[in-house]
Formats: sequence, structure tokens, C-alpha cells
Amino acid sequence: STVKEFQVLGSHQYPVNEWMLLGKFQAGPESGEQTFIPQHNAWARYLKFRFLSHYDDEFYCTLSLIRVYGSTHMESIREEIEKSSRDLESIRDLSGKTSIVLDDKN
Repeated sequence: STVKEFQVLGSHQYPVNEWMLLGKFQAGPESGEQTFIPQHNAWARYLKFRFLSHYDDEFYCTLSLIRVYGSTHMESIREEIEKSSRDLESIRDLSGKTSIVLDDKN
């Protein structure tokens, strides 16, 4: 049998009293690598997988590999700072080329 429906839960710390649901997914019945992308981004240091159902009725439900890709808080902060710096530079460039004239004469 292969995994059919599963949930991915996350937490910032461990042990944890309550896990945050990161997504519920359905795998296809075929073997091989499959990719699942969460609908919402979330930060989690620890992950928990709940396998809810499986295909076929064999006794064993095999899963040999789980890969998780993501980034750290520091990478995200660095990207935000770089983006803000680029935006600020663009505003500075525009402010040097733009003149604003206020005319209250009717």
C-alpha cells in the first residue's frame, strides 16, 4: 500500500502541547517522488506527519523518503532587507527626476 491522505503539522519548539496544521494533502496512487506545496507559508522548526489513509488493503504502508525544503528566519529577514533597500533606492531615483507643483489657484 502507499500513502493516500496525510497532514503536515509544525511547531517552533519541542516538546509541544499543540501542533499547528500546515496542510492536508492527497498523494497519488503511483510510486515515486511526488511534490506537495502548502497553501500558506509558515515557520516551523519541527514537523509531524499524520498518515490518515492509504491505497489498497495491504498490511504495510511503505514510505521510504521525505524531503522538506524551506528557508530560515535569517534568510527571510535578509531578503526583506535587500528588497527594502532596492525599493528605497528606486524611490530616491524617482524623487530626483520628479517635480511636484501645487497650484491652489482656481
